[in-house]
Amino acid sequence: QLRLFCEKFLKVPRGKGARGPLRLRPWQVELAETLYAEETATAVWVLPRGNGKSGMAAAIGLHHVLMSGIEGARCAVIAQDDRSAKRLLSSAVRMVELDEDLASRCVVYRDRIVVPGTGSEFLALPAEAHRVEGEDLTLAILDEVGFMPTETFEAAYLSTGKREGSKVLCIGTPSQSKWRDKSPLWDLVIRGRSEPDSKTFRLVEYGADPKLPIDDPATWEAANPAYGDWLTEAALREQCSVVREAEFRRARLGQWVEQSTEPAFPAEKWRACER
Repeated sequence: QLRLFCEKFLKVPRGKGARGPLRLRPWQVELAETLYAEETATAVWVLPRGNGKSGMAAAIGLHHVLMSGIEGARCAVIAQDDRSAKRLLSSAVRMVELDEDLASRCVVYRDRIVVPGTGSEFLALPAEAHRVEGEDLTLAILDEVGFMPTETFEAAYLSTGKREGSKVLCIGTPSQSKWRDKSPLWDLVIRGRSEPDSKTFRLVEYGADPKLPIDDPATWEAANPAYGDWLTEAALREQCSVVREAEFRRARLGQWVEQSTEPAFPAEKWRACER
């Protein structure tokens, strides 16, 4: 249903294919299925940066308030700060503006999109517990949950469940080492790995094996489902040569890095000594 909604009503707001129909890739459809399964209460998606997480979250939020069939549906995207939340909402706003049918059904405000016909709302909130406390959400989208304080996560989580069929979607990239014990993402990942057959809690992780060379395109492809599509080899090659190894592993290879300092020997120098 999400795939058909995207193709019929949504346009790519910016970047590759801008203004063309938003066509979900097969891997995106598989991701969506983990959220839309009837039994799912919580879905956790862990992907490297640049794989279109925010754009997909915007599409899911619009689909929820327009097509869920819930009277007075209330979807909130909760991000690190007010600017990040509104940036994701702006993608949804642009999608609405690019389609006459959606534009006629929605009213856009500074921090929300309202559907007057059903009283539904898609709003943006910063990761501040007092801003989330007391909400009655039918869908909570927690963007970059790896950098979200635990108290905000808990407030968002508890804001759902008041209406049947409400769900929580947690999206993130592996946290920096200093954030691992401060944010909820690592605990969510551990739970998902320990309960692979759970119907209510669904975890999807994309990442490369840490034993693989970080400068090999095959490694980049293994970690990034969008590699070869809008995520190009040229861009990753340049970033690999400039960005610190620990940060490249975390942000582009989806690996949980224990330390932020550089290794004593560059990876290619170490491999050259093999005998």
